[in-house]
Parts: sequence; C-alpha cells; structure tokens
Amino acid sequence: MLGLPPELYAIWEAYPWRFGQPYCLFKTFLTEMTTTASVLTISAFTVERYLAICHPLRAQSNYNLERAIRVIVLIWLAACGASVPFPVNTRAFYYVDDPRDGTPLVDSYVCNIPPDRMATMNAVFPAQGRRLSWQ
Repeated sequence: MLGLPPELYAIWEAYPWRFGQPYCLFKTFLTEMTTTASVLTISAFTVERYLAICHPLRAQSNYNLERAIRVIVLIWLAACGASVPFPVNTRAFYYVDDPRDGTPLVDSYVCNIPPDRMATMNAVFPAQGRRLSWQ
C-alpha cells in the first residue's frame, strides 16, 4: 500500500478495492457528509452576509454564540441525514464476471453503487440518472 492514505492510494491504484465493505460504507458516508456540510456552511455564510449587509440593525441584535452553535449543529445534522442514502445503497462488489465461467474477476472489485440499486438512487435523487441534452 506504499504507506499512502486510503484516498491517495485509491487514486494511485483504483482497482481492485482493497479496503473491504466496512471502510467502503464509512468512506462513502464521510465523503458525502463533509461535502454536504461544506455546501450548507457556505450557504449559511451567504445568508449571514446578506442579513449583515441588507438588515444591519436587525442582524446585529440577533447575533450571539448560542445562535451560531445551533446553526452549526443543524448544518451537521442535515448533512448527516442527507448523506444516509449513499452508504445504504453503496457496496463493495465485483463489477465484471469472467465470460468463460461466470466467476467474478478479482481486479473488478469496486466500492460503488451496484447497478441493481441504481433505480433506488434515481428515486431518491432524480437528477442522478438524467442525462443532459448535450451528452
């Protein structure tokens, strides 16, 4: 494994997935949760700046540490909740079978959403499966 962190190792050698099912689920959840929390945090900063610029007197009276802590907790809870469908539908699996005898090819072991679970993900996140008109 060359002593690299798992994320760098995945870039270095993407296939096969070498870290097993538990880490696959953990990595998927952590990646989605931190990405969602980042977007929500930026959105919260944007709202905060809007209030500070457009309604400075009202905003100044509402600023306090307790409110900031509530917003941060709410952001992380929302990020956790929005990220749950990804690890629920993600698996470590063999993507390709040998055409001669149907046994899974060892080098095709991946951490991803299996094709049989894509319909569920498309129902949860409808834009996931849509193709853009220019594609």
